[in-house]
Amino acid sequence: MVSNERACVVHELESDCLMAVTTINSVVGLAHDDIIVGDIQSLISNCCVSSCYFVGQESNKVVRTLATLCFYDDFPLFSTDDLRDCIATLVAADLL
Repeated sequence: MVSNERACVVHELESDCLMAVTTINSVVGLAHDDIIVGDIQSLISNCCVSSCYFVGQESNKVVRTLATLCFYDDFPLFSTDDLRDCIATLVAADLL
């Protein structure tokens, strides 16, 4: 169980998949695929995510580095604090 003071809240969603971002930001109909997209949009809305943006992976060092770290054998052993420190360091370096 995670305490509220340590919980992360996501307000914006970024993806390097332009098709996914375009689909999530679109108005959906009643086709089978549209119903699935509508469910995803509902989930995103219920999680208080206000917007979804496309960011190319080559322009986002943080995403690229975290994606690479996921393939390390010891990645599951990182604590939430370790990940936050890692993200903070990567974001600071990305701003330079």
